[in-house]
Amino acid sequence: RMKCRVHNDFKLVVIADEDTVYKRFPTPLINRLEKHCLNMNTVLSNEGLGITKQLAEWAKKFTGLDSCQYVNSERTRGFSVGDCFIGYQHDTPSSIVFQVMKRLYPNNTEQEINKTTVLSESQSTLLQMTTTDAVLRVKNSVFAENSGQILDDYLALNLCSLEEYLKHNITECNCVDGIVTHYTLATTHCRLMTERDVVQLNKRLSQYLDPEKVIIDVTSLSLQQFQTEQQYVREVQKFLKTFSGNQETNKSYKKILLIQCERGAYDEKLITCARYKTVDELKEWKDKTILECNTNPVNGYLVHVYIVVLVPLFKEAHGVKFSSFCGGDWNTVHIDNICTVDYEELPPLSALIGKQFYELFEESECEQELERKFWKKRLEQCIQPAVSRLIDCNGSEERTLKRTE
Repeated sequence: RMKCRVHNDFKLVVIADEDTVYKRFPTPLINRLEKHCLNMNTVLSNEGLGITKQLAEWAKKFTGLDSCQYVNSERTRGFSVGDCFIGYQHDTPSSIVFQVMKRLYPNNTEQEINKTTVLSESQSTLLQMTTTDAVLRVKNSVFAENSGQILDDYLALNLCSLEEYLKHNITECNCVDGIVTHYTLATTHCRLMTERDVVQLNKRLSQYLDPEKVIIDVTSLSLQQFQTEQQYVREVQKFLKTFSGNQETNKSYKKILLIQCERGAYDEKLITCARYKTVDELKEWKDKTILECNTNPVNGYLVHVYIVVLVPLFKEAHGVKFSSFCGGDWNTVHIDNICTVDYEELPPLSALIGKQFYELFEESECEQELERKFWKKRLEQCIQPAVSRLIDCNGSEERTLKRTE
């Protein structure tokens, strides 16, 4: 212990997660501190609390099944709000409402709030975190009458694949000059992207854009490849330095950094650290680049930087507390398929809804040879994992092994 003089006006504020306080803080330290429980509900106005309650009820109804034929069914048992909206926690509705209100009413807090608009925007934000499976279940919920509109709203978000999501964001941005940054945390039930997947994604995005006007580059990093924080920061700086000295007039640069993390549900602190360090490095680089551009102006110079943190969540991690909603500058989405498919003729999700599986192999429904090859390969990939999940009533391990082989 060290003794030192402390000013009479000195105040020590310790901010920590509730679980960390109870599990890791020593009891004498907890007893010495004046304790306050802070959550998003304490910073919302009465109007915001009312909208939060409506949003939480909407999420619950979105998940619940209204038809009596599905109640107590084995295939629907255990389907919770957290399974529907990935990373959903008790304070997620209040966090979303707070962010939406801050975005719609940034300066004038005394302005009359349009509750309908705030609720609609909050529902759209929460819809970005849902799974395709949950959207298709809506037809069996209390929202059955509006299931078509909900499905259209979901498809309009372009969350069926990472490629569609990036294309949509690149197309929507209409900036003429300057530096534009986009931050996205994307959860998925898919495997991580390999080097081949990254090359395919870069190739498809380059074909989608005009190479004479746009220069695009996709870089992938894995958090598990770094031993220290400094190593990760150096790689981010290396990614940003590729802009320096490569400024061509009337060229738009679109750089995409994919940050992947294995066991995302168990490494939430590691993901949070990577997000903050990435934002800090990007802001520092942005200020430096703007200063250089003011000194040596480059007309029509536009840089898009997309930071996408990919977090795979596997079914085995069910029950693990994981909060995906970031808030602030970050956009939180759930993308079922992040790996690029090799087949150009893959039908969109909207064309597959309402069809039986056998219809995908019929000649009238699947005229293209590439489609048939895709579904055959997809079926072959699913058979062995599906069979391995079967459990015999008599517990015969020999029969289970033979079936899997």
